[in-house]
Amino acid sequence: MKVVVFGASGGVGNHVVQQALQKGYAVRGVYRSSSTPRLESNLEVAYVSDFFDRQALAEVIAGADAVISCLGSRRKNPTNPWSKMTSPLDLMELFSRSLIEAMTALAMPKRLAIVSAAGVGTSAPLVHPVLRFVFDHSTVGLEYKDLARMENQVERSNLDWTIVRPVTLTTGRLTNKVKICSHYGLIDSISRADVASFLLRCLEEPTSSTSRTPMICTK
Repeated sequence: MKVVVFGASGGVGNHVVQQALQKGYAVRGVYRSSSTPRLESNLEVAYVSDFFDRQALAEVIAGADAVISCLGSRRKNPTNPWSKMTSPLDLMELFSRSLIEAMTALAMPKRLAIVSAAGVGTSAPLVHPVLRFVFDHSTVGLEYKDLARMENQVERSNLDWTIVRPVTLTTGRLTNKVKICSHYGLIDSISRADVASFLLRCLEEPTSSTSRTPMICTK
């Protein structure tokens, strides 16, 4: 399988690249021009300066079997929910629109797994009230509005898609003990490595075998 990974230099994306390579996949990692990835066998590096450029996206996904997107917004201080956003407030909306157009225009790929967040869309009522308050009254809320618009576009597309909604991310090890959770509690979490593993599973298993918008955490 040949997989294109957007956000390959990020916390989840880097794990996706490494795990996919370990599985023997051919991987094309998509990086911003400022990134300097470590070169490895079976890793093809592609640089994109404008993630809203449909033609540029079409060029990097051409010939692939599937796309995984770990692209996401950034805050000045990632651990502070009230920290100022450093990414455009419509980053994911515009990126997903261009990516869907590029994928739709090509014969391949049609399979997309994309990272969102627990608390977005239909998972909002499943969030603990304290967390919901933080999300609604911090810059996280701005990010979630953008992710909701992204999800809406993906859901309306003709692609074979899965939107993955992880709970609080950690830097913990790979456990392979991921479950689809029915609520997002105060202490629920999942490692970035486990999110990466789940994303790859989404490509390997039929879409009908699981929810298309799973909220995931560690067992």
